[in-house]
Amino acid sequence: MSEHVQGSAVLVVEDQALVALDIEDALEQAGLVPISFNSCAQAEGYLAEYRPDAAVIDVGLPDCECTSVAEKLFDQGVPFVVHTGALIDSVDPVFRLGEFIPKPADAEAIVDRIRSMIAAA
Repeated sequence: MSEHVQGSAVLVVEDQALVALDIEDALEQAGLVPISFNSCAQAEGYLAEYRPDAAVIDVGLPDCECTSVAEKLFDQGVPFVVHTGALIDSVDPVFRLGEFIPKPADAEAIVDRIRSMIAAA
């Protein structure tokens, strides 16, 4: 793995605890640093102060649809994976700016895509 990717910060916005833990563990195993939130409000607060190297976001969380999170990521030039059970054609077009990986998905596949996105940035 290139040094550019190793230690990169990856925002994880996911309300399902087991899914989030699976992704976090896979990111850590790959030498990446997960920064996790289970609400849009928490993720928006983080993005107001920091810029992650990449992100994995779910579409629907209990406090909102993560449209504003996806917009902020795009505006900041942060590559992101949309990991959701929703059909990509049924969600806000802003989510199509990210890479779509439908649930359920292998966490290692998500991490491989994140690593590729960071390396290409």
